[in-house]
Parts: sequence; structure tokens; C-alpha cells
Amino acid sequence: MRRILAIGGFSTGESEALAAAYVRDLTGKAQPKMCLLSTPAGDPPMLINDFDDIYGKLGCQTSNVSFFGRAGTQCIHPDDAAAHLRQQDAIFVSGGNPRCALALWKDWGLDLVLRDAWEHGVLLSGMSAGAVCWFEHPLPPPGRRRLPLQRCLGLLPGICDVHYHAGDGIRRQEILETMRMLVLSSAIAIDDDAAVLFEEDSIADVLSWREGATAYQLKLQPTGVDERPLVPKVIGSITLGPERQPISLGLSLKQACVGRYQLTSPMEIVLITIEGEQLFAQYGRQQKYEIFPESENRYFWKVVDAQVTFERDGDGNVTSLVHHQHGRDAHGVKLEDRGRNEP
Repeated sequence: MRRILAIGGFSTGESEALAAAYVRDLTGKAQPKMCLLSTPAGDPPMLINDFDDIYGKLGCQTSNVSFFGRAGTQCIHPDDAAAHLRQQDAIFVSGGNPRCALALWKDWGLDLVLRDAWEHGVLLSGMSAGAVCWFEHPLPPPGRRRLPLQRCLGLLPGICDVHYHAGDGIRRQEILETMRMLVLSSAIAIDDDAAVLFEEDSIADVLSWREGATAYQLKLQPTGVDERPLVPKVIGSITLGPERQPISLGLSLKQACVGRYQLTSPMEIVLITIEGEQLFAQYGRQQKYEIFPESENRYFWKVVDAQVTFERDGDGNVTSLVHHQHGRDAHGVKLEDRGRNEP
């Protein structure tokens, strides 16, 4: 049977672990072979090691296909990926930038390999970009609202978007506005901590492991976009901490954070930019997201459970940052071209 599990996103590490157990159980095996494609995120070692840790503790035999270096328990070169992917019980695609991933997969012929694996019963899964990639089209972000829509792998029909209620509902408003502006007839939108299981090209189940999280069928009507929430099957319940509240912060303090930072583990660039009075962070090839101040030096994301602390020298100049996520800290040194706004 051809199956795809599209996950909207993870709000906590607990959320990721719960979803991983469900993916393992879907294979029907106690020790399934699980391969990670972290291409959308640029194959960061920290992400790969987290995957090995989470799925390894569940008894899975883990591996990854990496285009940007070697990491993890079993790293497969793209030239050797075709045979390896066909032998897996499940393939999981990370979040990040789907357009970059699709370009690389097509150049190596992995788009056809993924289709072949799916047709021969390998479970396909992924979160965020790793959910969107299986559909015909993603929904474009506000800055690129134009036709024709980008093409994805097209294993599933239609348009998909993720993180539906993230950012205090800002994401939802952007999705609805995009559908109206481009006159898109329908789409499916998935919350963080929710997933949709497709068998063949039809919805077999909607899963949720956080109260209120689900998926929505969106249809354009003459009066606007009709949202139909899909009734989920509850597969667990995660514990969310108290909601973080942003504070008001002077523009000069935010501007001091702007620049490029070199992380050493994982080895990638973090780009901090400012638009108006809003600060944004972009990790490697991933999509940029707004970060919100909770103190003079500490900011947080609303789309994921992560924070960043900016470190200053004795003169008050920002010299480095520390990224906090899933109980791990990644340090980055500010580079000299700190006024530059392009990666």
C-alpha cells in the first residue's frame, strides 16, 4: 500500500518523539530501517544526530543521505542513495527549504527513486517542508505571491501548507490571503503537532497529539475561504510550557543583533536581519522567521520551541549568539560583514 504521513510541525522535543513512535509503529516492524533526508535543512549534523538519537531509542536502524558532508550513524552518499532508499521501511524528510531540496533530488534522480519507493510500499513521511514536498504544489509565502505555483514531487494531489496556526494566527491569515489573491480553489493546511496520513492519494486518518491541533480543508468561496476542520484521532498529549510573551525593545538594541553568525556545530551560517522593527532569523537554507524579544539579549520563535541569546562585549557590542533548542546549545560567532542582509 502507498502511504505518506504529512506532519505540520513540532512545537517541542516531546512532540517530535511522540510522532517518531507513531512513524515507527506504522511500519509494523520492531526494528524498522529508517532513513533521513535532511536536504531541505542543508544536512546539519545536529539535526542528523537528533534523528539518530530519537529513532535509535525506539529500536530503529537509522541512516541518512547527505549532500553537504558526513554525519550520523550511517551516512549515505547521494550517488549510492537510490538502492539504499528502496531498501528502507520508512523515509523521513526534515523541515527547511523544499525548493532547494527538490532541485538537488531531481539532479541526482532521487525524485524518481522516492516515487518508486512509495509505489513499492516504503512509508514516506516528513514535517514542515518534509510534508509539503509530497504534494503537487506548496503555498507561496507573502513575498512571492504569484503564478505559476512551484512544482513539488506530486505524489499527492493539490496544495499543502503547514504550521497553520503558528505565530498567533498570523500564518493562518497569510494562507487565507494568498488563496484569495491567487484564486486558488482548495488546499490542505496542517497545524503543528498534527499530521495527515494518506493511503494512495486519499486521507485515511488525521492525527493529533496536542489539544486543538488538527488539519483543515480550505476551499475558496465567493465570500472568502471556507475552513473545514478535520476530526483527528488523538495519539497522545504533549505538555506545553507557559506561553512566552514578547516585550517592547528599542530599535537600536535590535539593530545591534543584525549580521551573519558562524555556527561550529552544526557548521552553518545564521543570518539575522531586520525589517522595519521586526527581527528575523534564518538558519542555513531554512526559511526565515520572526524572532521576538523576551529580554534585552534573548529572543524566541513562535513557530518552534527555540530561543537565541545574543552575547555582548564590555562595550555593549553583539559579538556572538547561542541557539537553544531541544536542550542543546549551539554557539555562533558574529562575522565581520555584520551589516550585510543577504546569506
